Amino acid sequence: MDELARLPEVAECYGQWNELRDELERYYKDAPREHKPFSQQKEFKAIKNMVIREAEELRLGAFTFEDTTMKDEVDEDQEEVYYTWNSHWQMAEAYQNARGILSVYENTEEEKEMRSVAIQDGLKACTMTPMEMMELALESLKVIEKLVGNTNNSAASDLGCAALGVKAAVQGAWLNVKINLVGIKEQSFVKEYQEKGEQILRKTIPLADDIYSMVLNSL
Repeated sequence: MDELARLPEVAECYGQWNELRDELERYYKDAPREHKPFSQQKEFKAIKNMVIREAEELRLGAFTFEDTTMKDEVDEDQEEVYYTWNSHWQMAEAYQNARGILSVYENTEEEKEMRSVAIQDGLKACTMTPMEMMELALESLKVIEKLVGNTNNSAASDLGCAALGVKAAVQGAWLNVKINLVGIKEQSFVKEYQEKGEQILRKTIPLADDIYSMVLNSL
């Protein structure tokens, strides 16, 4: 992996990835983010596994430079990290695109139209990510609900805190959806995401409150 990281193309891509992660994390953390070597980034563990596998194939004399059945490997303990990385990357990319678009001067009618279209695309991308968070939050609440009463007593409060955290996450994500829907002109898109978000809210808020009450009454 370290040898791979020395390739100019890989080094450039990894540098850009670090810049996007830095820009994203500056919104949430004051301390500067540590830039680890490429081989130590857990988000790229799938690539590391692939390189190791190919090296072993070469050692054994099995020269298979193309594998049409090969898929990206994500270990079970890496699934959450992989999803989080992917989601953060989408948000950072949407932010970068929007920032670049807003810095363009409107000199001609063509530029005005291009800017308008690009802004609409950016707003949609920034709406879909928090909506996906709301959907995942609902699924996580269903898991938490099943765990109530089926764990060690000392973990009961953790389940209550988890329910409250998910509730806050859903409400926060919904605010981000709403603020972006205001600027979107495509009414079918607005209607779809408005209805989808309201439906999720109607399910998650009462469910989170019920879980909290169940935990509280069990203590």
